[in-house]
Amino acid sequence: MQSAGQTTSAAPKKSADPDIVVSGLINKNKGPWKRAEAGHIIVIGQNSVDELRRITRNIENLHYLLVRLYRRGDFSDSTNKLEITLFDSSTKFTELGIPNQSSKSGYYPSGFSSPVYYSAGENGAVLAIVQKDQLIELNTQRAFNEDCDDYHEDGKIGTCPEPFYFPIVRHWEAELYSLYTQHFIITNNPLVYPSWYVESIGALFSMSDIRRNGSINYARYPAQYKQFFRSYENVNVADILTGNYIAIGPDKSHWTPYHAWLIAHYFVFSKLKPERTQQFRQYMNDINRGKPMAEAANVFGNMSRLQREVRSYAESEFYFAEAKPPAQPVGEPLITPLSPAAVAMIAPKIALSAQLAQAVIAKGYDLPAPTSIDKPERDTWLSRIRGAAEQFDDVDVLSLAAEAECRSGNADTCLAYAERALDKEPENIVALTWKGVALTDKAVTAAPENRPAMTAMARKTLQRAVALDDQLPLPRIAYFQSFTKLGERAPKDAMAGMAEAIQRVPAAARPRLYLGEELVRQGQIDAARRVLHTVLYGAYETPERTAARSLLAPTADGVVSRN
Repeated sequence: MQSAGQTTSAAPKKSADPDIVVSGLINKNKGPWKRAEAGHIIVIGQNSVDELRRITRNIENLHYLLVRLYRRGDFSDSTNKLEITLFDSSTKFTELGIPNQSSKSGYYPSGFSSPVYYSAGENGAVLAIVQKDQLIELNTQRAFNEDCDDYHEDGKIGTCPEPFYFPIVRHWEAELYSLYTQHFIITNNPLVYPSWYVESIGALFSMSDIRRNGSINYARYPAQYKQFFRSYENVNVADILTGNYIAIGPDKSHWTPYHAWLIAHYFVFSKLKPERTQQFRQYMNDINRGKPMAEAANVFGNMSRLQREVRSYAESEFYFAEAKPPAQPVGEPLITPLSPAAVAMIAPKIALSAQLAQAVIAKGYDLPAPTSIDKPERDTWLSRIRGAAEQFDDVDVLSLAAEAECRSGNADTCLAYAERALDKEPENIVALTWKGVALTDKAVTAAPENRPAMTAMARKTLQRAVALDDQLPLPRIAYFQSFTKLGERAPKDAMAGMAEAIQRVPAAARPRLYLGEELVRQGQIDAARRVLHTVLYGAYETPERTAARSLLAPTADGVVSRN
């Protein structure tokens, strides 16, 4: 363990508006798009080969450190690889149809994180980030007041000098490491965590110094952290531990990555008294059992006392840890250039993920179904994909076009695109899956005399996709839904396939809803509760949580409905 000393600050020219966090730009030469694949991630970007290799290797090393810390060295992993897309600093997500979740990823005020998008989707998690550093202004009114108080306490008189401090540069890679850590926690250790903990542990590891040999200094202090806490308001610890900070919003909560880092460091790395250690352990256990954050926080007792402890800790010297290189060095990622067709699909694939995250959860949870995106926006998005499908006539583009059509409720067009893809590659798993989905959707609306034959064809197609691939969750989900969409009881092989799909994407909520609903329908209420536990009590309010609560809500006679 090593001790961190206080950083010093110099005196740049004072900004015109001292309370604004401003964005800084990174000047990068754009290059061809490339794909780097490693053991647990896929990284796509226009970065140089060396830079893409370094970023991918760093995340892999961070992954192995998190495995050692959170899974006690259990390196077995059946989850799908996270796909990360790195966009140039000039990228505007809104122009690509991708929502910017930077304010949601940590409930931070605008300007404290790079533009990002993340979704733990049913076919694997996706993360997109704009490579833009943030410049955090320190010459705030609060900094002036603090310095002025010190000035007068020293016995000086007259007008206080205005503060002049260099801004903090928060690098976009810190945001990337933070988000990967959050992804790891909810995916590889899928318990129920308080929202602030997920954000705080992400902030803690965002400061990691990852070296070429795989050794990592982690839980390091941020640059100029002591001045930051003089320049910005103190966070109300009670608001954080009770979850109230989400309700009151980022501007009133004063929640930033620095406060998130501080609270995680206090609970995880400080020398807590045994009483506090026991309280924190009980708090986390209670939340994992489903107790609301506000109730679980009662274990800490006097919050004013805890507030003073955390505030005092912010003024102390911090320790960080050093992890030795892994026993087996992380291998080099496989880097390949992307074809023009693959490049054309980068943004539409992420936009599709975003549209699915906003899709209406109808009774039966029978997605794929028409999305909730406004029709003009959906039509614009579909027209782009259709244009790309005609331009490139590529298997992957055609398969994505099939998915887009099925997701938008256009079964006939979906089937046509899937068939075109299969003409080129008869055993393409994705195309087979969407052919099966299209046939299932057509069977739902078919005349009764035609339904059995069409349903049998759909299931045969989906069974073929499942047999060809033991990784992708989507063929298993689609096969399962070939029964539930038609109101039929899912057989054992379909139920087992859904369980395997959930193992591949444990953080995705909708596969859990699909299986949970069928378990309720079959009268297996306790099993449904276990499957839906992380959905019911996860870190954030979601449409899936509302649906899960409705699914398990008792009727007037106290029995969960099996409709």
